[in-house]
Parts: sequence; structure tokens; C-alpha cells
Amino acid sequence: MKTFVTYNILLAAFCVLMIFQYGCKNRFESAALGKFKPFTHKLAGDSTAYCDNSDVGLLLAPDMSFTLRNGRTVYSGKWKAYDDGDHTWIVFSMKNGNISQDYISGVHSEYVEIINPVDFGLQNVSVLVFKRYER
Repeated sequence: MKTFVTYNILLAAFCVLMIFQYGCKNRFESAALGKFKPFTHKLAGDSTAYCDNSDVGLLLAPDMSFTLRNGRTVYSGKWKAYDDGDHTWIVFSMKNGNISQDYISGVHSEYVEIINPVDFGLQNVSVLVFKRYER
């Protein structure tokens, strides 16, 4: 009986430590947090990959909110991440009602690939990949 109580106390302490370290996020969400800037993007109808557009930025905040800035236009809402075994997905639920399901990649989840940039008002962009530059 004493061993059972000790085990439960240790288990509860471990759970509390995990909550303090990772919050209520899963491991994919914890790994994705940070500030991102464009790594590459392609314009619609163009096969050339361009780098670094300072007018565009993405923030994935610990409170599960996001902000995607496109010049003066700002898209915001909530995000979540999960893994299906083949891909790590990130789902953006925007305040305007749009939902965008995209990829997270990289050894340290440092890339976010926006599959359909039109969801974020980027009409002339066909491919957009962000890279984290700050946690």
C-alpha cells in the first residue's frame, strides 16, 4: 500500500513538471512555437523561387494564437498541430472563419509550409515556406 501511494505521488509530480515544461500543448505544438519569416516563395505563374520578403511574417504564440502579417494586412486566430504518422500538420483557424491546413517540417520543426497562400490573402503567391528565426 505504501509503495502504491509513493508511486501515485511520483506520477502526479511528473505530470505537474510536464505541464510546467510544455504547457497544455502536445509535443508538436511545443516544437512549432516562435517567430517565422519567409524562407522561399514562388509567385503564381513563375517557376523561380524567391527568398526573404520582409513584408510577410508569422508568429506562433504559446497561447495557441497566431498572427500572419502581409504588409499592412494582418490575419490572426488560433492554431493547433498534430501528426498523422506521415506528416506533421498545422491548422490555422482564422478570425474571419477561414481554415488553412498546412505542413510543419524540419528536424526541429523549423519550417511551416503554407499549402494554399490564397487563404491568407496572398493572391499572387503559389508557394510559401516560412523558417523560424526566433523561439
